[in-house]
Amino acid sequence: MGTNMVSSDQAKVRAALYVRTSTLKQEESLEAQEEKLRRFCEMQGWKVVRVYRDAGISGALGDRPQFRRLMADAESGKFDIVLVTKIDRFARSTVHLLNAIEHLRRHLSLIHISEPTRPRLISYAVFCLK
Repeated sequence: MGTNMVSSDQAKVRAALYVRTSTLKQEESLEAQEEKLRRFCEMQGWKVVRVYRDAGISGALGDRPQFRRLMADAESGKFDIVLVTKIDRFARSTVHLLNAIEHLRRHLSLIHISEPTRPRLISYAVFCLK
C-alpha cells in the first residue's frame, strides 16, 4: 500500500489536530507539531478541519481548554479522526488517556496517534474504536 494508508474511498476523512506544550519553551513547538501532522494528513488525502492548541499546559491536567473543546466537538461529529504527534501530547496521565479514548470511541471511527521514532521518520499506530 506504500506510504498512503487510505484508499480513495477514505480521501474525505475530516481530521482534527491536537497540539500541546507543557511549557512555553518546549523543545517541539506547537507549530512544529502542527506541521508534522498537516504533512501526514496531506499525504493521506485527509482534510484538516480544526487545530486545537493548548500552550503551556500540563498534559496531566484533564481540564485543558482546547482539549475540552476537542472532546465536545467530537461529540458533535465535527471530525472523524484525531491526530497527535506523541501520546504524551494528548495525555500524560494513563487515567486521563483511557477516559478520553473511552469518550472518543463513542463518537469517532478511529483515533490516529503518530509517534516519532527517528528524525524525519514517523511510525503510525491506528486504533479502531468502533
